[in-house]
Amino acid sequence: MSTVAISNMSFGYHGHDDVFKDFSLSFSSDWRLGLIGRNGRGKTTLLKILAGELQASGVVGVPPDALYFPFSLSEVGKSAMEAAGELFPQIPPHLLESEAGRIGLDPGALARPLGDLSPGENTKLLLAVLFSRDPGLALLDEPAGGLDEAGRGQVAAYLARKRGFVLVSHDRFILNYACDHILAIGRHGPVLHRGNFDSYWADYQKKSLEEARLADRLSSEIDRLGRAGERAAAWARRTEGSKYGGGPVDRGFIGHKSAKMASKAKNVSKRRAAAHEEKKAMLRTEEISPPMTLAPLACPQKRLLLARDLQLGYTEKPVLSGVNLTLDAGERLAVRGANGSGKSLLLSFLAGVGGRRLGGELAGPRNLIVSHVPQSAPRPEGKIAGLCRNRGLEQSRVKTMLHYLGFGSEDLEADVRDLSQGQWRKLLLSLSLAQSAHLYLWDEPLDYMDVFSRRQIEDMIVSSSPTLVVIEHDQAFVGRVATSFLDLSACS
Repeated sequence: MSTVAISNMSFGYHGHDDVFKDFSLSFSSDWRLGLIGRNGRGKTTLLKILAGELQASGVVGVPPDALYFPFSLSEVGKSAMEAAGELFPQIPPHLLESEAGRIGLDPGALARPLGDLSPGENTKLLLAVLFSRDPGLALLDEPAGGLDEAGRGQVAAYLARKRGFVLVSHDRFILNYACDHILAIGRHGPVLHRGNFDSYWADYQKKSLEEARLADRLSSEIDRLGRAGERAAAWARRTEGSKYGGGPVDRGFIGHKSAKMASKAKNVSKRRAAAHEEKKAMLRTEEISPPMTLAPLACPQKRLLLARDLQLGYTEKPVLSGVNLTLDAGERLAVRGANGSGKSLLLSFLAGVGGRRLGGELAGPRNLIVSHVPQSAPRPEGKIAGLCRNRGLEQSRVKTMLHYLGFGSEDLEADVRDLSQGQWRKLLLSLSLAQSAHLYLWDEPLDYMDVFSRRQIEDMIVSSSPTLVVIEHDQAFVGRVATSFLDLSACS
């Protein structure tokens, strides 16, 4: 066991402001450390600095065997076992086989060419290789990305039995199950918490509430001082003016009195400024913006969708058969199923943008307005304002949504192609939220999105009660939002 020590570290990409400035932190390399923070706060950058892939100023003391995940093994034509042996010849084959079994990877996959492995199998292989090495710090960047619910559960259980890693994940189930410490990168620097994500979140909310109460008290004090300052300044002006009234007056006495009142007004102003600065300095926890709102259209009738024995495909070959579902106004339906079960096909068909009906029935009201967030979408050129104009959406509403989700002023004016993956998902979701619709169809809307934004979106859905069909692997999100479920595992 050793200590990871960072002192006065600074780093910035060319042409951008510093991602980190005078950043200091220390933690044990034996911890199971979950790393969280808003999109754009530098989580991946920090992992790559710790791995030595990026060079920062200051002192960065890291174990020499720290390794960043994901990494590349070798050419796709080699078997998984051969490729792992070439990169890490010190790993005994039997140990890699044992680790592969622990994470739920079929032993036969190690003999198959790398190019034949599915994305989920490749993820499990890399994790098994990573933890087959001699003890060393593992730097894990979204290791459950692209995995279905079952695969995420296997990764969480596997990591919970390991030690010595830093994990960037937006999946609260994994952060709760696998981590014993949380590192949050906030606006004012790093915050270390002992415990899992739920423990961190409870502490975070408590501190946020305390700071909000303090802010209210300081705001009242600032207002009181402002009124006192205005009165003192008015008294000083009236007193100074009385020196030149009619009749005999003691102008020296009045001038002295006026100066005292002016000085008092100046002191009150200084106290007001100090109170304002104290308020800004104390509000160091809050990451969540004001509550987001959604205004769905009133549904034309209670039942919006009715499917009986629906059969879908991309060509004449069925991909999905025997789908039966009903969807009523205000219902929030979560679609479940393993990767490849046809979840995205179903949503794209309901949205009218993909797939073909090969059999069965689908009924619903005419002129149903649908808002769709696809699983993936090509990025257009240009800025957010142009994208809003092309879609006929109110720019101010979209940008307000993005601001609530952590976009800064520079992000709002950036080229869409320069946004991070998490920011791009936030933009797609904000475009959907800005569209008034009867039915919202969201395909993995939270991909790459930070945990703070996920909580905001949950709160908005629960308070606004839109009619929603969603595919999402975040169990915490689904558990709180969904009112019903459709499992496609039984469909073929």
